[in-house]
Amino acid sequence: MLDRCISTELMPTLWRSLPSQAMLPLGGAEFYGADRLQPALPDSRRQYARLNNRVPAILKLNDSHHAIYIRDASRLGMGLYSPVQLFPLSEVRIWLPDQEPLKMRVRRCLKQQRNCYQVGVQFTEGPLAAGLFRKLFMSTVGRKN
Repeated sequence: MLDRCISTELMPTLWRSLPSQAMLPLGGAEFYGADRLQPALPDSRRQYARLNNRVPAILKLNDSHHAIYIRDASRLGMGLYSPVQLFPLSEVRIWLPDQEPLKMRVRRCLKQQRNCYQVGVQFTEGPLAAGLFRKLFMSTVGRKN
């Protein structure tokens, strides 16, 4: 179905056409209204600050595609909401608007409610360089479905 980048204009139509769509654990206004930069707490174990990157995206697991919401991102990985359970160490691909698919590895998955799993994924190639992180995520901040 997908093998290239998906344009910003096409992403909402394609996202809505997928039968497997993530539900948000909170309202859309609350989800999209989060502060853009969420710094790591002083007692946090995180290496990099997380950027609230509230944007719809598409996840591919094996041969199935799912409509997901990206929650936040750092140079090491992303947090997202998925409609299906993903098991740690599974490899997935994620499409953000106007970007080539990203190869990711699932690190954790926690069920929030029906059709809503809170998932943490890491980039399979390791941490992103600062310039590539800005290119991938700074242009999508604040975009809505």
